Amino acid sequence: MKKLASLFLLLLFIFSCEPEPEDPSTEYTLINSTPCPVEVRGYLNGEVLDTYLIDENSDFYKSFNSSIETGAIYPPPFRPYADSCVVIYCDSYSITHLRTYEDLYFSSPIKNLFHDNDYEIETSGERVSYVFEFTEEDYEKAVELNRY
Repeated sequence: MKKLASLFLLLLFIFSCEPEPEDPSTEYTLINSTPCPVEVRGYLNGEVLDTYLIDENSDFYKSFNSSIETGAIYPPPFRPYADSCVVIYCDSYSITHLRTYEDLYFSSPIKNLFHDNDYEIETSGERVSYVFEFTEEDYEKAVELNRY
């Protein structure tokens, strides 16, 4: 009887074990397909939060966990903290990306790092991958950098 009870407990233990759920994570890649280096600066109230440097024809990759303790899955770079970011091409031309809620509902001719629809988004289980590509067309829309 004792052996039968032990066998029952062992079988119960084996069949009740489930694989650990995959940690939810978010990863993003910024791809630079332009012929010059790209610098991306995130700002909040005029202060630089972070800067990413991406060589020509290269990419920048970042991954982080987004568990319940850290909050929801964070969107792409600088959000939810930044209110704007500046993309500088060849240390000479720039374009500013703003976090505006109007743009979320109307299409914009200029891609914006703050808008999910300007990313390629892939999901696999609990993982979300965002890919944003800086192209020659983006570079052509940039204006000459003001130097004070």
